[in-house]
Amino acid sequence: MNCSMLKDEEYVINVTEMLPVWTAEGRKGLSDSLNFWDWIKYNIRAHAINYSKKKAKERNATESNLQDVPRKAKQEYETTPNDSNATRLNAAQEKLEPFLKTKPKE
Repeated sequence: MNCSMLKDEEYVINVTEMLPVWTAEGRKGLSDSLNFWDWIKYNIRAHAINYSKKKAKERNATESNLQDVPRKAKQEYETTPNDSNATRLNAAQEKLEPFLKTKPKE
């Protein structure tokens, strides 16, 4: 699990809400403490993987949308180089930069 997920409030809330459910399921179906502990770890891990995938898809979609705007603005500026198109291009690039700075390194 990526420990940076513990800083994600939504993830922490999800796990906090699901932990009693997983605990009840584990206590109902498992009598051995080790199996119960493995059950809890399994559920946390599975949730972390699914949550990470969901966040990555959202981040990729946002990035794609943010990159489309400067790309289109650049095409317009190259086709018709005027102040209006230049301003639109600069604004689109400025909007994309903060997102790219916060993007996790791969």
